[in-house]
Amino acid sequence: MAVVIRMIQFLWLLPVTVLFWVFYVLPVWLVFRDVQFVGWYDLFVADFVLAERDVSRWYAKLWRDWAGWSGPCVMIRRPGSNEDWNRRTQIHEYTHCLQQFRWGVFHAPAYLGVSLWIWVFQRDRHAYHDNPFEREARAAAGQQVDIPRTQWMHGPADRWPWW
Repeated sequence: MAVVIRMIQFLWLLPVTVLFWVFYVLPVWLVFRDVQFVGWYDLFVADFVLAERDVSRWYAKLWRDWAGWSGPCVMIRRPGSNEDWNRRTQIHEYTHCLQQFRWGVFHAPAYLGVSLWIWVFQRDRHAYHDNPFEREARAAAGQQVDIPRTQWMHGPADRWPWW
């Protein structure tokens, strides 16, 4: 039964998945060789790690300090030497994949919409750290859920970390 549900979820997410794989995953994996395929983490969830190369490469620069990133049916993460850190990053990114399976094509607009709402109307909160999708992923991975202003990645005054 779980396989049938996952297949329905995959179909629900398929339009975004096709675009994501064609315009992002396949070029970065097959053309630029900046990520390496690790294996299938779960049904329809591919696991990749950032290729360990010269850090001056464009993709590594794009990643900056990010630990991982997930898109429809894929997780991409930085390799780490700490096994606990790797496990937590995988669980965090896998939770985002599960969110995408639940929300389907509406996941990205919902995620960004919540972040915009926080940024515009909740001046004391952070658009990323207080996003409920991120909070759920951190909770699932056993990471710190409530991030105080002093620990915001770009300082206590920067509430929008994406540019």
